[in-house]
Amino acid sequence: MALIVGGVTVTGTQTLDATKLTGNLPALNGSSLTNLPAASSIPIVSVGVVGSYAGLRTGTAMNPGDTRAGSSMRWSDSSEDNGGSSGLTGTWRLHGYNAGSTGTGDFQRIS
Repeated sequence: MALIVGGVTVTGTQTLDATKLTGNLPALNGSSLTNLPAASSIPIVSVGVVGSYAGLRTGTAMNPGDTRAGSSMRWSDSSEDNGGSSGLTGTWRLHGYNAGSTGTGDFQRIS
């Protein structure tokens, strides 16, 4: 059986030019997917536990991979506003780069 699109017969060995396609794609149906966890079984990581991430400021510039005690950092947002004392514990590692006197960056708790 051959598929004819725009006057072109398409077989398993031919390439269909994308310009011949029109219309919308059909809706995707994931009902036949298997081995996916139920939404209720996906763990939620709370900020402050090992493995969690947070936007924090250190008050000093750091390099990627550097670590700092949570107790010495403050909450921060992308505009480097000071969110006040974080009350965090443990050790946090910088991912990315933070520069300048505010030392704002994305940190992950590692212990």
